[in-house]
Amino acid sequence: MMNGRLSNKFRWLGFIATWTVVCIHSNTIKWDSQSTDYGNSLQLLIADIFHFAVPLFFVISGYMFVGSYERRGWKQLLCSKFKSLYIPLVSWSILGVIACLPIRIYAKHDVPTFSQVSLLPLMVLRSEAVHFWYVRALVFIAILSPLVMACVKRKWMVFIIIVASLLIPESSVLARYHIPVIAIYFSAGGVLAISGYKGSLFSPLSTWFLFLSCLIGLLFANLVRMYISDHYYCTLVQPALMIGCLWFGYDLLEFRGNVKKYPEWLKVMFPVYCMHIIVLCWVGGIIREVLGTSAIARVFGYFLLWFTFWVDVCVANLIRRRLPNFYLILSGGR
Repeated sequence: MMNGRLSNKFRWLGFIATWTVVCIHSNTIKWDSQSTDYGNSLQLLIADIFHFAVPLFFVISGYMFVGSYERRGWKQLLCSKFKSLYIPLVSWSILGVIACLPIRIYAKHDVPTFSQVSLLPLMVLRSEAVHFWYVRALVFIAILSPLVMACVKRKWMVFIIIVASLLIPESSVLARYHIPVIAIYFSAGGVLAISGYKGSLFSPLSTWFLFLSCLIGLLFANLVRMYISDHYYCTLVQPALMIGCLWFGYDLLEFRGNVKKYPEWLKVMFPVYCMHIIVLCWVGGIIREVLGTSAIARVFGYFLLWFTFWVDVCVANLIRRRLPNFYLILSGGR
């Protein structure tokens, strides 16, 4: 079982990852994809820095997967994931289509269409509904969990998988389905669990050193990406550097006694992740109609859209209090 200290760490990191996903999807370039002004450059730069969000999800999921599999076995794990992942996936897909029908301005490429929803039993196999790819990947992993677990237990095999993933070209079908990201970061989380990681691996001095190393590495990776090469490995390696900064930064704050217990009202991150595109669809569409698509409007609207995260949190908590049974379905029992 996961100890309270590590659970609190994962919750705070998951909170940061969920917020950054909302920030990435708030990108108003979708309003005017042909423009190339500084507003777009600013948003692209922020999106590059926040690219760690879903990889961080996979690190945490990989760690938790090992414990779940060892406690339950394949059949029970599969039944559990059907309730906690697949049913919410279907529910949010249907809800997204219905909720966004009146205003399909912002999220028309991220919310499933009716034709896609008609194939919901097979949605886990489709490349559309981009917003849900993290959840669909976890469903796939649950189905293949005996094979995944066998790989994670053999660290030499994990090393081969990670190296092979780094060699997959960006144009590959595997890259389009995010296989390199899944393989690298989910495996990393699984290896942490197999290795007996319980919280912090480092002393305060080591944490400072590693934190600064990751920060320097992150800046270097950005310079390489911007001025030397646009090779795909940057998009795979750079998140690891940012995750390292967050990981060690949390340890540093915890050592100084500055980390508080994760609040109850923030324990709605999974529904927030599933719901935020619906809210962005409406808020982004309204902002576009009011402000237009000028450079200044896009910059202002981009940062304004970040606040939709807190709207999502409030709505999720409202559903949890007023419609608890409905909330259990949408949250997968979380």
